[in-house]
Amino acid sequence: MLRHAGLALLAPMFLASPCPAQDDAADGRGWRFLFAPYLWMTSIDGDVSARGRTADVDVDFGDIWEDLDFGAQVHLEAWRGRWGAFVDPTYLYLSDDPLGVDVDTRLWLVEFGGMYRLLENRALGGTLRGLSLDVLAGGRYWNGRITIDPPNLSAVESSHDWADPIIGSRLQGDLPANLFFSLGGNIGGFGLASDLTWSATGLLGYRFTPLFSLLGGYRALGVDYEQGGFRLDTTMHGPVVGAAFSF
Repeated sequence: MLRHAGLALLAPMFLASPCPAQDDAADGRGWRFLFAPYLWMTSIDGDVSARGRTADVDVDFGDIWEDLDFGAQVHLEAWRGRWGAFVDPTYLYLSDDPLGVDVDTRLWLVEFGGMYRLLENRALGGTLRGLSLDVLAGGRYWNGRITIDPPNLSAVESSHDWADPIIGSRLQGDLPANLFFSLGGNIGGFGLASDLTWSATGLLGYRFTPLFSLLGGYRALGVDYEQGGFRLDTTMHGPVVGAAFSF
């Protein structure tokens, strides 16, 4: 049961990853938008403690996929001039019946914040045709609800939710042959909710048209949260694939 609870609270990170904003989002020519669905094929390592019991969590992408009934994830950005905003909601519903006990999990993870384009250079020459650096500040909200329904007994429900402040940056650049890259990361918590949370992502994309791109890469995310006898100390990591629609 405790192992499943650890899986349930961590599964929101399953599809969460930043996607590159459009090159000319900071050109001051009105609003620019990004819509990006994606998949994070994550594995989870660490431990979960609840009510005095600690369990190791070692879950791969296949284990999460087996229990997934429904999932909806997307990354959204809006830019005007050098200023931007982002929101990245994830909702997942998972179910399992270990040893004949129904376990349902409903999960929300929402990342949000504002961005500022600190640097933009379109005339670098060589293999780099342009480079931009964004800084960001915002939050990461976690919410997980687990319902355990044993046969012939009353159902039991448990929930945890918290919000972490985060700060970070993202470096993007154009490469030859319609390729581009994005390197980003953030850090947060600072003892206000989680003791520490962090994320790092590297992506390589191919731009088919100014409006449509495909991308892939790798992401890792860590969290160390403790409250009321519950502790989540884990690292999630795995490949990322997705699409980006800019308009």
